[in-house]
Amino acid sequence: MKAVIAWGLGLLPTAWAIAVLRNQDGQLVNLEDDMSADASPCDGQCRFDIMMCKSFMCTECTYEWCTEACQKIQTDFPGLRCSDWPEARTSFSNGEFKGKGKLGDAGDFAEK
Repeated sequence: MKAVIAWGLGLLPTAWAIAVLRNQDGQLVNLEDDMSADASPCDGQCRFDIMMCKSFMCTECTYEWCTEACQKIQTDFPGLRCSDWPEARTSFSNGEFKGKGKLGDAGDFAEK
């Protein structure tokens, strides 16, 4: 019984650590206080920038898998775009990207 209590008390700091994280400014944010979207340490544009604009997958990768994954990210964040894209480019697939125009991934079965 004592072992169960000691084990349970050992989990308390872990549970607290999961509910607290740092935002972009380095401030601690308690996720249990307010679970609304306004309390998010990183808004939609911030998350889009990390996953799309600054990722190797969406900027340099030529594999078909990368292209499909980046198109999925774009559908998850409709209307958002990277700041370094030309004004005419309104989405990932609407502009030039590394894997555009290639079929398959690489090797014997890849075509241009």
